[in-house]
Amino acid sequence: MFRLSLFGRFSLTDAGGAEIPIKLKKAKALLAYLARPLGRVRSREEIIALLWSDRDEAQGRASLRQVLTGLRKDLGSNADMALHTTHEAVALKPESVALDPGAPGEELLAGFSLRDPAFEDWLRDERLAEENSADTGPPSPGVEAAEKHGIAVLPFANLSGDPEQQYFSDGITEDINTELNRFGSVFMIASSSSFAFREREVDPIDVGEKLGVRFLVQGSVRRAGNRVRISVQLVDAKTAGHLWSDRYDREVADIFALQDEIAATVATMVAGHVATSNRVESLRKPPNDIDAYDLVRRSDWLYLSDSTTPEIPRLLERAVELDPGFAEAHSKLAAHRAYEAFTKALPLSEVAAEVRRHAAAAARLAKGESDVHVELAKAYALIGEHPSARHHLQQAMALNPNSFVTMVHGAETMTLLGDHRDALELVELAMLRDPFKGFSFREDLFDINFMLGRYEAALEQFVGWPDPAIHMRLSKVAALAHLGRAEEVATALRELEALRPESWDVSVVADNCCRMCARPEDGERWCEGFRKAGIVV
Repeated sequence: MFRLSLFGRFSLTDAGGAEIPIKLKKAKALLAYLARPLGRVRSREEIIALLWSDRDEAQGRASLRQVLTGLRKDLGSNADMALHTTHEAVALKPESVALDPGAPGEELLAGFSLRDPAFEDWLRDERLAEENSADTGPPSPGVEAAEKHGIAVLPFANLSGDPEQQYFSDGITEDINTELNRFGSVFMIASSSSFAFREREVDPIDVGEKLGVRFLVQGSVRRAGNRVRISVQLVDAKTAGHLWSDRYDREVADIFALQDEIAATVATMVAGHVATSNRVESLRKPPNDIDAYDLVRRSDWLYLSDSTTPEIPRLLERAVELDPGFAEAHSKLAAHRAYEAFTKALPLSEVAAEVRRHAAAAARLAKGESDVHVELAKAYALIGEHPSARHHLQQAMALNPNSFVTMVHGAETMTLLGDHRDALELVELAMLRDPFKGFSFREDLFDINFMLGRYEAALEQFVGWPDPAIHMRLSKVAALAHLGRAEEVATALRELEALRPESWDVSVVADNCCRMCARPEDGERWCEGFRKAGIVV
């Protein structure tokens, strides 16, 4: 048994209490990351993004291999007792490594630093989380309520008339199950349990009761020659009602790429419709039957219709109060507080402390939830802390690139980080996979086109937009000013003045827009537009 101490001075001791000297600083940083929390499997991509954020993947993988080799030498013959490594992931074995809780007041990795901004941001977040642990209380599984809304993917029926094609329909079933497992907010039944219902006529209500889930994914595969037709449906196991269905007709050119494409698309659509169903159910609940999970779902519903609704932060604050260990509630509250720099005209310096507090709590509590990390990425980007934003964005994309929320908020963060063309590709993919049919992408598309200097395309987002948020009306002014449309600028400013609350300061929001961008040239693009419009920044 090894004993690892991360509080105060870093130390690692063997079963006899003798200290094991760890030679490389990166090896110490790696052990610290793998230990928080102990036992969590970290992908090599995650580790590289944290410890070698300035290198490409090939260089990062080579560096990680060197560090692991050195660490194994330091640990000696018992290295395999402590380390679990595969080609794709690394973890510490909790049965062989014990963590020293440290003395009260001791700082996490006191005096330790690493010349990598992503690691420094992670360490700062972890230290803040420790400082705030007394306020947030011990971690509690806030998403346990989601287990009542779990999903089972039943074996897809093979309608090809050829028993040998069963492998293909089973492969589709497994792939969809794997992709849905990426959604931290979705409780999945293991495929071994679901496959017990192969080749049976199933009653959705009966299956739902036996598996303890609310939703069932069913489907069929019919392959004929070089074409395949895959039909999928999402069923409410409580009512046996159909919530969504679709059909995919494809050429079987590359069978494995086809499986990946359909699994990713179906997973996105199913997760989106499950989220919608959960929000509707939460809205129907009486006030005396609302828990933290329902409060967050209600806030989601309000956000979809109007992201500036004052009730949103009140719902999220209540959710955190009811369940201090609910990572999603903390992450959404962090993002919303950052957003208030624009919706309430608050200087970034005034919102940053609370954003960091809730972000640190969410980072500590998150259990592989991509949507939590992408909310944190957005929050940090909006307050101008870009290395932290990039770190959490990389985490989100590594965990679940098929999450609709990750796509939408990821595109927003990419724009602020200066990755405009990547952001445009991501938001276009999200629009193709939009499970809500009508969710507005206008703000993302405006910002991306504005940053690319495509002011006409940016202004197209206002066509048919019935009631844009007030900060978006100010953004419109900047685009019009870049195009030299003086009369339209004057009209837009008059409309803004008539609509803005007395406390909403145009200059403050304009200054926030200039400061939120990672690239100076992007910030200057905003500032120049505002100056041309006569706004002091």
